[in-house]
Amino acid sequence: MHSELIAQNPAALRRFYVDLFGWDEEDYPEAQYTILRHGDGAGIDLAIGAAMPGLKAGPTTYVSVDDVDAYVAKLQRIPGVSIIQAPYDIEGMGRFAVFTDPEGNRIGLWQLPRA
Repeated sequence: MHSELIAQNPAALRRFYVDLFGWDEEDYPEAQYTILRHGDGAGIDLAIGAAMPGLKAGPTTYVSVDDVDAYVAKLQRIPGVSIIQAPYDIEGMGRFAVFTDPEGNRIGLWQLPRA
């Protein structure tokens, strides 16, 4: 779906990528979140969000799934996996969850809103 960077200083990191690549900003100030879009339809977008308790700075890759809750239930049975953001909804955008794999890599699950 997209890659995400959680940052200690999201405004500075956002400015870095916009200046470097000339990407367009789609800002969600209430969520301290911005999606940087390259505009030509090739590749994937880069989102930048603010670090918060339980979600330290670092990258996350989001995978599109049809049922976030079913995947979280499956992940909870796998040793070495941690759910670091339980499933939650963002109006108009879908349902999300974030976990770490057995080696500590952060992966997000994204379920698009149903039509």
